Amino acid sequence: MNIKPIPKSKPAKVLKFNLFIIGALLVTQVLVSNRLATAGEHLSQTESEIVRLQGINIHIKNQVASASAMLTLREKAQNFGFSEPAAPIYFSQEFPVALEMQP
Repeated sequence: MNIKPIPKSKPAKVLKFNLFIIGALLVTQVLVSNRLATAGEHLSQTESEIVRLQGINIHIKNQVASASAMLTLREKAQNFGFSEPAAPIYFSQEFPVALEMQP
């Protein structure tokens, strides 16, 4: 006796194709979500590093400002032996000889 296989109907083929596409899309979505989560973690680490470095920069700016303040500079100059003159010294107001000889 010859038993013929039952031919697959067209809707069954379409159903299998649709299930395959859905499965492929689900796997793709899981992979993309994993990459996005990893990228987000890296981004948050980078942002926290930026905030930390900005805090260090502010601290350094404050140190530079306080080190260059007039009071600090005056104290350092006095420690090196500089002092304010009692009376200012002025040079003569005469023109140099080279300037007098020009026509």
